[in-house]
This record gives sequence, structure tokens and C-alpha cells, in this order.
Amino acid sequence: MEVFVDDRPYQAALNDKEPLSALINEVRDRVCVEDRIVVHIRCDGADITGSSFEERMTQPCGTYQRVDLFTGSPKDLVDDALDQADDLLGQSEADRVKIVDALAAGRTPEAIDLLARCMHAWHQVHQGIANSVSILKLDVNGIQIDGKSAADLLETTRDRLLQVRDAIEGHDFVLLSDTLQYEFEEVINTWKGVVAALRERL
Repeated sequence: MEVFVDDRPYQAALNDKEPLSALINEVRDRVCVEDRIVVHIRCDGADITGSSFEERMTQPCGTYQRVDLFTGSPKDLVDDALDQADDLLGQSEADRVKIVDALAAGRTPEAIDLLARCMHAWHQVHQGIANSVSILKLDVNGIQIDGKSAADLLETTRDRLLQVRDAIEGHDFVLLSDTLQYEFEEVINTWKGVVAALRERL
């Protein structure tokens, strides 16, 4: 296994049977200075992201011929995550309106396809916010937005997502439409508020 950190060869101390996560921890402890962290991982030319990330972290390092690790500033990483969250929220807000219109017109398959994209985007936004809070080592209860804690507001958004899920599973498209039309603008605005609050802490 060859290891490169920021395109420079790195001699790992661990053996190939240890998990990839152990290599990340080793590089973090031996290479990264206080203001840098591992921000990107590539194994045999493939970026390690998304739903397969946790599974890949448990695989032995020897599974791969080459591992590339890239470091960066925690603040830059958070800034990128918040930019992505803003983009996703803007797109999902437009999609939300289209979903409500499609449901009202009886174009249910179209609405469900758009909703699947929205749900994926909202999950990414939630993960981006959670990761940003962790990287910045913030107490989400201490972040105040219009006099309410971000923790309470995010709990409300979770409840709304569950309401959408239940409406889909119950094929209750009237409830689904009402939830998206009358309650989800507040959810999206909450996420936008949390993103803005996190930016203030960069």
C-alpha cells in the first residue's frame, strides 16, 4: 500500500491489516498541525464519500494499493460545507413548490421523484450542519436563533421530516402536500438560520 498526504509520499507506521480509520488517525496525530485536519480521502483513485464512507473506514488498509489523504483548515472545510448547504436549500425550496403543484395536479409520480431528491438534499444539509458543529467544537444548545436554541429548532425540523416520511408511507398525499406547503418553509428557514449562525463563528 502506498500512502500520500497532500501529494507527498508518507511512510505509514501501521500494518496493512489495520482499518483505514486507523491510518486517518495516525496521519492526524503525526502529520496534522493544530489548524489542519484530514478533509478528503481517495482510495485507488476513488473519492471516499457518501453512504459508503463508514463501511470503507472499517476495511483493512491493505485492501487498497494507493491511499491519498488531503489536509485542510477546519474553517475552510466548514465554509465549503455551509456553501453546499446553502445551494442545496435553494434548490430544494424551488423543488418544494414544484412538488406541491404536482400533487395538486395529480402528478403523483413526478412529485415523489422530486421529493426523493429533496429528502436526499435535506439529509445532506443535516449532516453538513452536524459535522460543522463537531469540527468547530460548538455546543448546539448555545447557538441562539431568534431567542431559540439551534438544538430545539433542529429537533423541530426532524419532526417535520418524520411527518413527511409517515405521509409517504401512508400514501396520504393530502397530508404530504399540506405539510410541504404550510410547514416546510419554516423548516428550510430554520436550516438557513443555523447555517448563518455557524458562519458567524468562523
